[in-house]
Amino acid sequence: MIDKLRKDSIILIAIGLGILVGAYFYPSPAVVGAGFGVLAPGVVRLARYYYYRTPAHLPEYEAQQRAFSINMKDERKVFLRARAGQIAYQILFLTLLLLGAVGSLFKVNPWFCLTFLLLALFAYLCGAIAFYFLSRKL
Repeated sequence: MIDKLRKDSIILIAIGLGILVGAYFYPSPAVVGAGFGVLAPGVVRLARYYYYRTPAHLPEYEAQQRAFSINMKDERKVFLRARAGQIAYQILFLTLLLLGAVGSLFKVNPWFCLTFLLLALFAYLCGAIAFYFLSRKL
């Protein structure tokens, strides 16, 4: 697990540096922000890797991993995560529909209303497709 953390961190750092090098040829605040946005998590994860690699912190890391493993398999927490996802999906869907409806009432640019309504349709279709595939697995 620790070696995978290091490998992923190095990949993130390489991608972030690549984006920053690309920002030299295409100077834009968005590109620089994206570069640092990818670079920073890689650096933090690499620092975490070397922090837990020391023998003094290895038991703490193993205890965290055991607790994480138990929490991922706990039936009650699995149910709570699934229920939280359902509630978030419903809130997202209703928010997009309301934004589309309110935007159409206040004569907002039609493209904004269309975007909100298409996002609501996309969320609905993703939920229906996910339900279809999950119901076939059970």
